[in-house]
Amino acid sequence: MRQALIDLVFSPRPRVGPFGAGLVALLARIVFASVLLRFFLSSFLTKIDGLGLSAGAYMQILPKQMEAIGYDPSQVPLPFHMVVLGGTLAELILPMLVVLGLATRPAALAMIGFIVVMSLTDIFGHGIDAQTIGQPFDRDPSGLVLDQRMMWIFVLCIPAWLGGGGLSIDALVWPRLRRDTGATAEARQDDRLSGSGKAVCLDPSKSTNDLHMVRGGKWKQGAGTKRRLPMRWPPVIARPLNSFFGVTTPR
Repeated sequence: MRQALIDLVFSPRPRVGPFGAGLVALLARIVFASVLLRFFLSSFLTKIDGLGLSAGAYMQILPKQMEAIGYDPSQVPLPFHMVVLGGTLAELILPMLVVLGLATRPAALAMIGFIVVMSLTDIFGHGIDAQTIGQPFDRDPSGLVLDQRMMWIFVLCIPAWLGGGGLSIDALVWPRLRRDTGATAEARQDDRLSGSGKAVCLDPSKSTNDLHMVRGGKWKQGAGTKRRLPMRWPPVIARPLNSFFGVTTPR
């Protein structure tokens, strides 16, 4: 009892299993939705005018360029039109993907990149002052960039690392994707046992490092035990898709 209490209080090793990791990821998505979803959707609505882009979209995303051409969107070069369109669509699509838990890892990473670009635009494009930017390790926690948006990024790092969790669209898509990419029933059982998406060697006399892929889509374990892994999709496609939707394939 005493040793268990000491381990609980002082052990530096994480004590979170697959269920706990999924719960933490779900809570991070709920916090993101509660704090930031309506903020980004409202900002998106200011950038559209009917079925097109509003002048405000260009002024928010390209402040220096718009000032140079007299705030006339028709004078914006085509590549910059595409930049404004991409930024506007990202402000709608990426937050929704994170909240719904669809392709959660790449969506959260892209959302982090979006916030970084948004902050750089505010600093160098709109010229916000140092007080608005904030400072690290000061007594004022209200800085827009180095306080608030740093916390936004930290929240997004959780689903970027852990995925969407059990209550997500990824959890519905992943099993079908596994079947389509050729995962066998034995491999899926290994995923459930490991809780991490990596293959598990059930023979205690063998290390999990003894499990490796050989030519022809076979898996070789220890000294000669083989199983067929049919590869319907090329591995160069299957592995990134599996990683995006919440699984780490065996190496």
